[in-house]
Amino acid sequence: MKSNIGRKLWIIVVIIVTLCLSDSFDYVIWEDLVSSIIPEELMVIEATSEKEPVMNFGNEADNESIFYRLDQNNGEIIQTEKYLFHIVSGERYDVWTSMPIHDKQIIIDSDGFGIENPVFGSNEAYLADYEPETEKTKGFDGKLPLSQGYNVKEAGAIGDSMTDDTDAIQSALDDHDSVYIPEGIYLIDIDKALQLNDNQILVLSDKAILKAKPTATGFNNVIYIDGRDNVVVTGGRIVGDRHEHLGSTGEWGHGIFVRGGATNIHISHMHISDCWGDAIEIGDTEGMPPAEGVTIDNIVADGNRRQGLSITNAVNVVVRNSVFKNTNGTLPEAGIDIEPNKGCVTEDILIENVHCYGNQGVGIDLAGFFDYESFKNVTIVDTIVENNGYAGFRLYNTEFVYIADSISRGNFYYGLEVPYDVHHATFKRVTFTENNDRGVSLVTYSQTTGLSNLNFVDCEFPITVRRMQHLQTALE
Repeated sequence: MKSNIGRKLWIIVVIIVTLCLSDSFDYVIWEDLVSSIIPEELMVIEATSEKEPVMNFGNEADNESIFYRLDQNNGEIIQTEKYLFHIVSGERYDVWTSMPIHDKQIIIDSDGFGIENPVFGSNEAYLADYEPETEKTKGFDGKLPLSQGYNVKEAGAIGDSMTDDTDAIQSALDDHDSVYIPEGIYLIDIDKALQLNDNQILVLSDKAILKAKPTATGFNNVIYIDGRDNVVVTGGRIVGDRHEHLGSTGEWGHGIFVRGGATNIHISHMHISDCWGDAIEIGDTEGMPPAEGVTIDNIVADGNRRQGLSITNAVNVVVRNSVFKNTNGTLPEAGIDIEPNKGCVTEDILIENVHCYGNQGVGIDLAGFFDYESFKNVTIVDTIVENNGYAGFRLYNTEFVYIADSISRGNFYYGLEVPYDVHHATFKRVTFTENNDRGVSLVTYSQTTGLSNLNFVDCEFPITVRRMQHLQTALE
């Protein structure tokens, strides 16, 4: 029996080593091919004494690779004492992982329908999956407009796409709490911006367009909400200057910028496109208070150069019923990027019923760039991320993330990437499908605190496009 097993194991080693020598090899195991060769009793690879590997996966330079070797004495595939890895069988799986040293492991239920209860961290008691406290995340808590308000044409705005209407509209905003912009194309000097005030309501007709007047500056805004309280902006369109921009530097030309500790802000029913930077940014720089109580509802952000939405310094934010698509031009190029600036926080954020697609970078990027403690309590539900140029979801330097009832599909590389330093993340009823490279990539690098308490519950991981292509080729 053992000699039979040994011969089968040698077959897979020869296959993978052959792939290693080919130009197309990029650390691939075909799960169903593996399951047909490796017997069930060897599916879990136990740690043994450290020896020279025959294969490695991950980043060897960071000393976080997984090392496999074939024990020539008894014909078993084993790995070094530093790592534990579970080869997952069944065509519904597409999971890759490498674990750094210090007593970490992943436990995966291989019933063919999803991953159950992986535990990273101590091998003792299992920490129940994180459930979000969404009652803390309410967003805007003010009153929505009941009427249109003062018509900006009475203040001298023209709306003919050629006249600079910035001063006329600003005059209306400074003199009236509630302001209405009727049908027309209003040219806005984005180096001045429309600067909203406390307790301000700005309503745009569905056929009203705020058009950015081309500039050479790299930092500018169409609408600017700086440290204000109780502001509503709803309706109409904002069109940036990316196609007529007069300069080549900077990346902070925004449709709407909310900053300076602004509170109770509601932005809804708007189409924002072609901005030099982001459609919307909610945030600020080190030393400034976070924005708080912000709701983004029924927004379409299309073709913006840097991001659809950036959240860089904010607490209690709700983003719902919105689309963020076709971001391209300068990094990070995400649909939504939640990434606290140095000395800032992103906390208690709810993303619900959102569609992110066609973005050059990640659909939804969750990146506590400087430290994971600045990023916590982010919930994503009923959301689709698809056909993005890098990954559907990406998490690093985060704590307490909950993603449920969502789909990540057709992304160029990964459905989900978790490269380093993520703690207490739960994925419940999430489908990772038709992604080109990996459904889920837990291949780690450059870690400081490692991964702990990642939990996949009732998720599905169908075989990826590239793996299916490889398998079809192998069977021909």
